[in-house]
Amino acid sequence: MKDAWEVSSNQLKIFDHMKLGSGAFCVVFKGRLEGAAPICKIQPSVATQCFENCEVAVKKLPEYADESAKNDFVQEIDFMKRIGYHSHLVSILGCTTDPRLDPCLIIEYCCNGDLLKYVRNRRLEIIEVNLHTFM
Repeated sequence: MKDAWEVSSNQLKIFDHMKLGSGAFCVVFKGRLEGAAPICKIQPSVATQCFENCEVAVKKLPEYADESAKNDFVQEIDFMKRIGYHSHLVSILGCTTDPRLDPCLIIEYCCNGDLLKYVRNRRLEIIEVNLHTFM
């Protein structure tokens, strides 16, 4: 039985030259999802959130990842599936877990970057405005 969260390889375009970030265990790239994201079928109330033919973030393992890292990543994907969509979280839109392909977690693309960078940039903007006000 096909997993409802699965995205076919022809539905997902990963822009390997557009790395959004990386951590100790994964790398995140910008991507594009053609058609409706699986979340739209799994949680139909989400369909109005424009998750069709949209930009996405694609979390992947680095090439050097071992079997243990791969298992941990698949567990993370399963955890995200159980959470589903929440308007206050960066949520899963779909995934690829076909054993013939590298596993990918497809999540919402945040055009303002990650929250930490966004907050830091806003703080700097506020400081600059305040400095200009007092000059």
